[in-house]
Amino acid sequence: MPQPERTQVLSLRLTEDEREGLASLAELDGLSQSDVLRQMLRARLAQTKSPTKKAKSKADQLHGRVEDVHLAGETLVFDRSSNEPFMRLDGLLPLPLGAEIELVKPTGTAVVTRVRLLAGSPSTLCLDVMRPDR
Repeated sequence: MPQPERTQVLSLRLTEDEREGLASLAELDGLSQSDVLRQMLRARLAQTKSPTKKAKSKADQLHGRVEDVHLAGETLVFDRSSNEPFMRLDGLLPLPLGAEIELVKPTGTAVVTRVRLLAGSPSTLCLDVMRPDR
């Protein structure tokens, strides 16, 4: 298996404290300073790669990189014709009446007709929607 190319020159501007810290870590671990930096980089990259990361969504494709925002609670989206929930969203997302939700599976749109709190659960919001395409 071919070895990855080694970087010939890596010019970093480090403060004196950063240099001393890097040297101490390298000495403690018995590694070169570049190996310590490589391990730190790999660990940080592993933290940013979420195992739940999904394929690029339509929003990602249309608008580039989309930031994840985590909200407390959950929102259930109910189809008014069947009075059954068909979507659960992480976080409380109180959409205004008349807001359209573009659906991926199945494709179509859903229009918000009512917003309510689920009885006995103050951290669950319900959006009742009509699906004109059904």
